[in-house]
Amino acid sequence: MGKRTLNIMLASLFLVFLTGCWDQVQIEQRGFVLGAAIDLKNAPSNGDLSFALTYQIVAPGGMGGGKAQGQSGQQKPFFNVTARGGNMFDITRNMASETSRTPYLGHNQLIIISSEAAKIPHAFANILDLFLRDHEMRRTVKVLIAADQAKGVFEFKSPTEKLPVSHIVSITENARKNIAIAPPLEIGEVHEYLLIGRSVAVPLISMSSQDKKPQINRAAVYHGPSERMVDILSSEETKGLNLIKGKVQGGAVTIEVEGRSVVYEIRRAKSSIVPKINGKDDIKFNVSIETEGRIAESFANIDYKDPANVSKVEKKVEKELERLAAVALEKLHEDLQVDVFDFGRYVKRADYQLWMSIKEDWDSGENYFSQSTITVQTDTVVRSEGSVLDTEE
Repeated sequence: MGKRTLNIMLASLFLVFLTGCWDQVQIEQRGFVLGAAIDLKNAPSNGDLSFALTYQIVAPGGMGGGKAQGQSGQQKPFFNVTARGGNMFDITRNMASETSRTPYLGHNQLIIISSEAAKIPHAFANILDLFLRDHEMRRTVKVLIAADQAKGVFEFKSPTEKLPVSHIVSITENARKNIAIAPPLEIGEVHEYLLIGRSVAVPLISMSSQDKKPQINRAAVYHGPSERMVDILSSEETKGLNLIKGKVQGGAVTIEVEGRSVVYEIRRAKSSIVPKINGKDDIKFNVSIETEGRIAESFANIDYKDPANVSKVEKKVEKELERLAAVALEKLHEDLQVDVFDFGRYVKRADYQLWMSIKEDWDSGENYFSQSTITVQTDTVVRSEGSVLDTEE
């Protein structure tokens, strides 16, 4: 091989490494999306849907230190941009006429869908379809349903965070502090439910009536077979759902002892579900809820050094947990007849052949879920009960 030929080959090889990325976008031209909110623009009259998609995009110039958000001379650290259309793909293309920065979903943390849109059959899944297919999106993006308008959630001023989305994400992660907060639901998990047509409880976000701040203490019920949201659980119903599913990471329960309130703080909780199946018409579930915690606050004038008093508190807590579980079962098992507890999963594990024969009629059609029998037992232990006041005379 001649020297000239060798030089040509080496030069050609170097060109391969010098070509760069043909489709690169400069970082200063990207619009980093932190959250997406989807609302129903027009109610369907002829079957055609129209949506409004709002992106919350970071404004890098406003992320530095200095004056607090809202003071004059300080650029806002974010801006919301909204576009409208008949489907998510068209809407994202319309974003080009609304902002100078190309929306980039690689850092998206949150998707909020209005309850009005989620109630339309197939709309919830169709809205998420674009995000599930987008190669930039992470599977850990959190999904919420808004009680009212989703866009409005992005417009409040957080007293602690520069970005409203960051404030909301922090609330979703506070499940360990409040048993009414449904654990965060990620888009990857939602995708699994959508693929198999299973029902699921989606955390619900709403704006408080007093200070207009976002709160997450309820859940929306998404019915898999009909592919739409069917109802909203109350705070107590959500607590019962979390207890039965074993999704309680912490929180507190208030009981009454001798006419005074006592607060029991949950430090550890678990739930075990044991199915007993004798054919499709005889399906039973035994739910056992165990908690361990401490007395966080007490207005009751009792001596906690006395084991009998501690046992009295434990019994009261057990009755309260049973009541919360019963409230959730009454709503979901008897009224809505929608299995967001995942009881069907236990039937599948225990008797696969039976499950394959009834899965299409589990919480729809014949609705074998509503015909099943569910019993709940609770066991509570108080640790480190302590004593503040001397109750002896």
